[in-house]
Amino acid sequence: MITGGLVLVFILFPPHFLFNGLLWSQLLLFGFLLGFFGAFIPPVLYAIGVPQIGEDMAGILGAVELPVAVLLSALVLHEQVTMLQWVGVGVVLLGVIFPQLTKLRMRAVDKGRLT
Repeated sequence: MITGGLVLVFILFPPHFLFNGLLWSQLLLFGFLLGFFGAFIPPVLYAIGVPQIGEDMAGILGAVELPVAVLLSALVLHEQVTMLQWVGVGVVLLGVIFPQLTKLRMRAVDKGRLT
């Protein structure tokens, strides 16, 4: 099924870059850099950093990635972000903040019992 889809895509959008030399001159370098810095380095550094910062902070960093991407797309790229998208960002941030507040309350209760 996937092979049939690939054939259909190649029929509709022929891959001229494979045969006209563009792949070896420009696209291969760009693809290598994009793959290295976008797909290889971030997970490696994240895996190295998780033991350093702890599981809680790693979860927070993972969850806050989407709101930061939306914010930077609006500020840097000047993309239009709808109100519904901002509401989604708020829901994600509440989903990050609420468990942390619960943990802080539990720690305060436990600390009060110890004293």
